[in-house]
Amino acid sequence: MAATTPRVSAVIFDLDGTLLDTERATRDVLNEFLAAYGKVPDKEKEERRLGQMYRESTTGIIADYGLPLTVEEYAVAIYPLYLKRWQKAKPLPGVERLVKHLHRNGVPLALASNSVRRNIDHKLLKLKDWKDCFSVILGGDQVPRGKPSPDMWVALRITVLLPSNKTICKFAIHYTSDILVLRFTLLKHLRWLITT
Repeated sequence: MAATTPRVSAVIFDLDGTLLDTERATRDVLNEFLAAYGKVPDKEKEERRLGQMYRESTTGIIADYGLPLTVEEYAVAIYPLYLKRWQKAKPLPGVERLVKHLHRNGVPLALASNSVRRNIDHKLLKLKDWKDCFSVILGGDQVPRGKPSPDMWVALRITVLLPSNKTICKFAIHYTSDILVLRFTLLKHLRWLITT
């Protein structure tokens, strides 16, 4: 008797560095912003900040570089620089084809990002019509705590995406911390598709 392959019930994608190459497009934004204050980014500190929640990252930047700004003032000042650069971000190779294929075959798709929802919506403009393939889009500001906390994964499980504990769900994620959290959440019987 031939073994049957279980049907994939859902796929959850990260956005930055998985669907869109936003990291390359925005790499110099902090350099440009800090230069106005006579500061130079510390590469090691910035590497550790990748994947952090917005408020955590912003608070760290303000403290690390001694910026005379509140989190809100920083956001207002740097946002136009990011908006301009997000327009240059390109989908990563093969992603559009994969998303459309999964959608066409009835696999529910979700997007889970630590970016705040307003920023996700601006970035998704680059995805044109295929952004409509996602039945759920969840930003870091829509859950009590973003990744690597399990809150986002639990919120997605509660949605129609993961109706039972027998579901096989693939995750297209970018950060190793996401893998560690997934191993310890309520989501059982999962297989991971990791992109690096």
